[in-house]
Amino acid sequence: MGTQRVNWKSALQKHLNSLVSEAWLDYESSPQLRKAWTSEAYYKQPDQNQFNFELCLDLAYLLCDFLFPSCHDDEVPLSDASKSLLDVLDAAFGSIPGVCDDAYYEKGLLATVLQEHASDVWIYRYYSTVLVTLLTASGLREGYLRPLLSIYGIAFASLDNETRTMCWEEYFALRALITAADTSPPHLADLVTDIGHVVSAIDFDGQNVEAAVAEFKTICCDQSAIEAAPRIAADDELTKIISELTSMVGLDAVKREVISLANFIKVRRLREARNFKQQSISLHLVFSGSPGTGKTTIARLVAKLYKSLGVLSKGHLVETDRGGLVAGYIGHTALKTKEVVESALDGVLFVDEAYSLTKEAPWDFGSEAVETLLKLMEDYRDRLVVIVAGYRDEMAKFIGSNPGLQSRFTRQIEFQDYTAQEMLEIFKRNAASNNFELDPNAATTLLDRFRAREGDGGFGNGRGVRNVFEAVVIAHANRTAAIADPSDRDLTLFSRDDVATAIGPDNNRKAKSTDARRVTDAFAAREIEVT
Repeated sequence: MGTQRVNWKSALQKHLNSLVSEAWLDYESSPQLRKAWTSEAYYKQPDQNQFNFELCLDLAYLLCDFLFPSCHDDEVPLSDASKSLLDVLDAAFGSIPGVCDDAYYEKGLLATVLQEHASDVWIYRYYSTVLVTLLTASGLREGYLRPLLSIYGIAFASLDNETRTMCWEEYFALRALITAADTSPPHLADLVTDIGHVVSAIDFDGQNVEAAVAEFKTICCDQSAIEAAPRIAADDELTKIISELTSMVGLDAVKREVISLANFIKVRRLREARNFKQQSISLHLVFSGSPGTGKTTIARLVAKLYKSLGVLSKGHLVETDRGGLVAGYIGHTALKTKEVVESALDGVLFVDEAYSLTKEAPWDFGSEAVETLLKLMEDYRDRLVVIVAGYRDEMAKFIGSNPGLQSRFTRQIEFQDYTAQEMLEIFKRNAASNNFELDPNAATTLLDRFRAREGDGGFGNGRGVRNVFEAVVIAHANRTAAIADPSDRDLTLFSRDDVATAIGPDNNRKAKSTDARRVTDAFAAREIEVT
């Protein structure tokens, strides 16, 4: 009686589980891999579920690029074999902890990518950070290449002949991974041959896969094609900007949008260099959300990002609002707007509370500022990027008020209010940067207050947190100034009483100048920096 052959669905699941579990163990034990991950990945210090999600999402995009040609042509429907493979892959990914916890992926990881992000899939041929990190920074790089190629090979062999033929046109990302692993041609040939034997021994529901195995070996081992494959290289300045972005508290949706925008621009410039056709795009942005949610900070990063990617030569940010654009006399608004725009050339013009430019009053000159701005955006379309910002509903009305605004501002990024936990983290970072720390009981008191103010637009989000921080500093100064000989801990620890005083009914009380001076002098005597 012969040995029962393993079904291809079970084999695919096994190799995927092996890849993810080995990667996590490697991450936990390898300082070199953790350091590389920190510089490239979205989650800087991930728990196991976050690690699993990011690794699997990266792989999902790459698999979609190679295995599902409908990503690149809306008129190509999924074949029955492709639909079956999609279901199998989504079931395999869905069984891994953390991968589909978010309701956004309830349809399945690959199904969501295909339905919601198909136009972004090809970017991963050039910009796939997580898997490339594993294949370049880990000492186990060849140990990852085997399960990766096994997953690709099993999935490829499950497809029908016609779909496999179309896959041959979209193998760039696969070859980029092989290039990243930097495996010698003889060793790669041996590895792929070995994987081919394994795939041939698997049961594909009675289907003969010898032709598919031979095709897959050719795809992997065509050395001329591997050498021509796109190499994914990190740009130091871009990496620094992305790292600064991802280190910010909260703003997860904003971070994804900005990174996606960076990827798009980066790949667009690569395509331009190779004379591929390009559709015209608008890089102007709408930032919508409550005050104090980081819009200006992100605008500065976007300006730096555009410079690092070669979109703008200076990359500086000029901030303005209605008062900076609108004059009080006929004929003066156009001149005032022109002056501000020219100061922002080769950089980014950030217009805060832009909706205030369209007041419904016959004598208002805001509409003149809008028309002048639109004309100058067209005149300087290669030298100017404009970001308009304000409350969500007001900005939607503002953009909808003028066809010129609608055509130029096609990309919107929404800034959600900070959660209570995120506000506490902002407070802690402010404290740490000023050589303070929070007593655990003080942190609990703060968190309770932030929970009570969560969703309160009048609180001001990040600005509200900074106001609370300043009030706690004053309360701490009042308390510490009464200590005859304060220790270093006295000078650096926020107590629960400090927080309670700051957020209580007397939170606007100011410390006497003599008290503040005594505390400052005590800091200086111990060379503790206060900023």
